[in-house]
Amino acid sequence: APEIGVLLPLQSSATLLLNVRYNYAFEGYGRGPYSYLGFNVGFAWSSY
Repeated sequence: APEIGVLLPLQSSATLLLNVRYNYAFEGYGRGPYSYLGFNVGFAWSSY
C-alpha cells in the first residue's frame, strides 16, 4: 500500500511522526471493491 509520512523534530531527543496510507481492497466474495485512507500519529524519542 502506498504510504507517505514526515518526521518533525520537537526537541533534541523527541520526534513527531505523521503518515497517511492508501489501502485498496479488490472485489471478492460478491462484495465490491473499496478503498480507504489510514492516518497515523506517533511519537519517538531517544536517550544517549
